[in-house]
Amino acid sequence: MNRKRGIFFLAILVLLFIVINYEFLDEKITGLIEESDMVVVQRVIDGDTIVVDNDTHVRLLGINTPEKGEKYYKEAKEFLEMVSLNKTIKLKYGKDKTDLYGRTLAYIFMDDANVNKDLVDEGYANLYFPSGKDAY
Repeated sequence: MNRKRGIFFLAILVLLFIVINYEFLDEKITGLIEESDMVVVQRVIDGDTIVVDNDTHVRLLGINTPEKGEKYYKEAKEFLEMVSLNKTIKLKYGKDKTDLYGRTLAYIFMDDANVNKDLVDEGYANLYFPSGKDAY
C-alpha cells in the first residue's frame, strides 16, 4: 500500500512540474521542431527585404512596406537597418521557404523579438499574407 501511495505521489509531482513549466517545455519542444537559422544581416534592400550570409536575399513574411519611390520607403528601410544591419538574427520559416523570385521567406527575430511584428507596430509596414497566415 505504501509503494502505491509513493508512486501516486511521484506521478502527481511529475504532472505538477509539467503544468508549472508548460511554457518553458513548449518553447523547447517548438524550438526542436521549428526550422530556423542564425545569420548576419549584410545589407538592407528595403523595409521588407534583407541580404544575409552567402548573398541570400530574405523577404520578410507577413508584412509589406512601401517600395522605392513611395512615401515612407526611406523610413521603413532606415528602421530595418537600425535594428538589424550587421547583427546576428534568427530566421524562422513559414509554410513556403522561397518565393517566385527565389528569395528566402522568413520571419526575423532578434533576442526573441519578432522584427516583422515590430515593423508593423512602429507603423512602417502593413500585414500581408498572400498565401495565408503562418504561425506569426
